[in-house]
Amino acid sequence: MQRFLQWYNKSTRNKIILFSVIFILALGYSFLHRPLGLIMWYQWSYPKEFEQMEANLRQVSSDEDKFLELYHNFYEKQNIDKRSKEIEKELLDYIDKLEIDLLATTFFGLEDLYLLAFVSKVMIYSNDLEWKLAYAIFKSYRLSKEQFQSYYDFFKSYNKFLFFVNGLDNDLHRSKLISAKWYANLFVLKFIGIALALTDLAEEQCSMKDDILDIMQKSYNEMQQINNVVTEANKNKKVDFFEKVLGFAQHSYNDAKESFNECK
Repeated sequence: MQRFLQWYNKSTRNKIILFSVIFILALGYSFLHRPLGLIMWYQWSYPKEFEQMEANLRQVSSDEDKFLELYHNFYEKQNIDKRSKEIEKELLDYIDKLEIDLLATTFFGLEDLYLLAFVSKVMIYSNDLEWKLAYAIFKSYRLSKEQFQSYYDFFKSYNKFLFFVNGLDNDLHRSKLISAKWYANLFVLKFIGIALALTDLAEEQCSMKDDILDIMQKSYNEMQQINNVVTEANKNKKVDFFEKVLGFAQHSYNDAKESFNECK
């Protein structure tokens, strides 16, 4: 400490150097604290949360009693509904600051990892909402106009992130980016499809028809392009995982179009 003080008091130049370093670190923190927090969550907390999510999903079946028991023990006791609202608020904040966070993470070479961390947070959010919607299916519960509007408003904001990530090339050397793009688009097709199935379409929802189907179509096309790139890199051998998920995505899109046929 004494040596440091001697160095500090030795000249004005040393004082300027020290304050410059402090300023740069403070400036870097102001830009990086949010994306770094998300990346740290992805590196250390996400694997455990994902493992729990997968374990619970494996137990869910068409057996209503079994599902409701698991719903009570997991969803209600851990107050997942509250968590999903907090995650939604967090995601909207990330989307609002997207340009700043991407600029900071790109400068430090963390862009792909940040995008994958963001999409991983979206997957946790998606799983929480699926529990809620699955409960609605078992209880023959329909979404209110307000609930559907809330989901629609979120997707309108989410589309800002989607527009950016889908503008990036499908570079197989950037595996994190490929994963981020794939799951970012799957989320759209999966969740909108479920929400529509639980909604009695009225004039308000029908007015969103073209917008919703356009978003779903673009997401499906992006997934198809990724599948084509992976298949070509695999010497034109189809990859079962991608083909299976792509089939689900197409089914979800077709169901959405069928649901909107009710609109006059």
